[in-house]
Amino acid sequence: MVGYAVSECNKKAIEYVRLDTDFANPRLCALYEGMGFVNAGSKRMNGKHYALYELRVSSFRPSWPHMKVM
Repeated sequence: MVGYAVSECNKKAIEYVRLDTDFANPRLCALYEGMGFVNAGSKRMNGKHYALYELRVSSFRPSWPHMKVM
C-alpha cells in the first residue's frame, strides 16, 4: 500500500506521504520508522495523542521484498 501511495505521489509531483498513528501503538510507530518515515510532530485530538509521520517520496526505498513502487 505504501509503494502504491509513493507511486501515485510521484505521478502527481507530491513530495511527501504522511501517516498518522496513535502514540499508544509503539509497534506501528516502529513499523513506520523502519519504512523510512520520520516523526514530524504530534497532535492531540478527541482525547488521543497522535504521532505524525512523513516520508519524502524521492527517498523511499522498499525495505521488504514484497514492497514495490508501482
